[in-house]
Amino acid sequence: MKWGIIFLLNVFLFAKTFIATGYSAENQPPRAAYIAAKLDAQRQLLEQISNVKIDSTTTVKDAMLEDDTIRTRVQGLLKNAKVIKTEYDYDKRYAKVTMAINYNKLAAVIVKNKKLKFKNLYTPSKIKIEKTCDGLIIDVRGKDFEPAIINKIFYKNEIIYDPTKVPQSVIIQRGLASFTNSINKAKAILDSYHSYSPCIVKPLRVLNKTDVEISKKDADLISSSNEKNAFLQKARIVFVMDK
Repeated sequence: MKWGIIFLLNVFLFAKTFIATGYSAENQPPRAAYIAAKLDAQRQLLEQISNVKIDSTTTVKDAMLEDDTIRTRVQGLLKNAKVIKTEYDYDKRYAKVTMAINYNKLAAVIVKNKKLKFKNLYTPSKIKIEKTCDGLIIDVRGKDFEPAIINKIFYKNEIIYDPTKVPQSVIIQRGLASFTNSINKAKAILDSYHSYSPCIVKPLRVLNKTDVEISKKDADLISSSNEKNAFLQKARIVFVMDK
């Protein structure tokens, strides 16, 4: 069986889609074969989704075991997964069905239903910022970093970015952050979001592979700029990773 997560590299953006092809047994009539192949594809999609990191400590599988609502919502995603292709072999009398789920729709389900609480939100220093920004590029090249549904941004133990403030419509459109492999591509992504003057930050360190810690100077710049331009709530964030 062929299945896997497809990474589509277009002009400037990594877009992630879960895709799986399910097969029925041979010697089945078309309707029964299509149903069996679809169930097989959904099973494979569930295997892929289960291993996705929500954050540094939790996978989708963990969340489904802990929360009945998330389990029900994920099952709903599987049930309504997009059918890309169906085929039936009339000689051997078996079917195969290819289905897909968009990563951002999974992220929206998780953020909406997981009981996320961020108590230690960062309060910027009362200093004058000469120039504000309207987007954020975090350059994690050369560091051991992995994308997750929620990549936290910290100053010490205080959170800079609260993903619960991002509307569902925005998450479905672009996720909680974007990922690419160069600063120019990151700027192009933000241009498409109508963000033309981004902050460009190199973190002090990466924590648990998914989270980043930034300096106080950068934390003040980002937080003060966000108070004016509200770009964090619009998920105008791009991580620049190694290829």
